[in-house]
Amino acid sequence: MKAKHFNYIIAAIVAMLVQWMLQPIIAIGGIGPNFLVIFIIAMALRFGPIPSVWTAFVLGLVNDALTATDLMGLTAFGLAVVGYIAAQFKGHLNKITPILQYVILFLIVCIYYLVNDFIAYQSLDWRFTTILLGHILPASVYTFIMLFFVSSVTQFGEE
Repeated sequence: MKAKHFNYIIAAIVAMLVQWMLQPIIAIGGIGPNFLVIFIIAMALRFGPIPSVWTAFVLGLVNDALTATDLMGLTAFGLAVVGYIAAQFKGHLNKITPILQYVILFLIVCIYYLVNDFIAYQSLDWRFTTILLGHILPASVYTFIMLFFVSSVTQFGEE
């Protein structure tokens, strides 16, 4: 196994631990960043669609199994979708302006919450605006801010 693969395995474990341990502490009003989404975006931009989708699926299943969620596989599905979409920008993201890069990354984060929340809240009689303004946008913004911070202090995404 190559050293960079080992580093990403360690990073995946750290992302999972940070998601479980740090995210509840830094959550504001019950809304916190999703560090698994940040990790999967970075992995997708580095390795492409196949490794990122498989990693996203496995991490999502582990997360769902260990958190005993009602919708087993929802996190796996949402992360796999994000991994696939983010991987489509591999090799292209660093060729566009930084503002557009961040808009694309923000929209990818929003896609995770759109997929996740509309499936999770389908049994509730909430309006679209309630879900959008009450959870999707705040969680997306918080996750994007953390993604911005992580990308500025680490070697993030593309080589």
